[in-house]
Amino acid sequence: MEYPAMETSSLFTSGIKKHVKDRRISKTTKLNVSLASKIKTKIINNSSIFKISLKHNNRALALALSRERENSRRITTEKMLLQKEVDKLNFENTFLRLKLNNLNKKLIEIEALMNNNLITAIEMSTLSEFHQSPFLLPSSKKKRVSKQCKLTRLPFARKPFPLRPKF
Repeated sequence: MEYPAMETSSLFTSGIKKHVKDRRISKTTKLNVSLASKIKTKIINNSSIFKISLKHNNRALALALSRERENSRRITTEKMLLQKEVDKLNFENTFLRLKLNNLNKKLIEIEALMNNNLITAIEMSTLSEFHQSPFLLPSSKKKRVSKQCKLTRLPFARKPFPLRPKF
């Protein structure tokens, strides 16, 4: 009869062990569930923070993009205005060069005319020195005297110097 008592005590101890084991499993299960819910909450919080961070980042990127587009438009407009100004100044430069060339040609013509007039004045003065009246000379002598005057070089008379700029 002891045998059934032993069975009951072993059943009792095995039942207690099972109960303790079940309790331990339930505690670890509860702990695991608690940890899982904490992790889940953390993930949700992190993902919502991440989403908020992405929204802020997207807004900042959109603002930066709009600023860059505006800068690009402004720079393009400024470039067009500067190109127009360069074209205008090139045209003005060409016009002024043409004007300068024309003025240089006129100066050369004036200088040639002045040289001719100077030679004529010198001839007339030399004729008046040699003769009382230069109008009474025969035309052949006038030609000879003018040729002599043209051949002689005066030390004070300067050579014509053309003012031509080199482009």
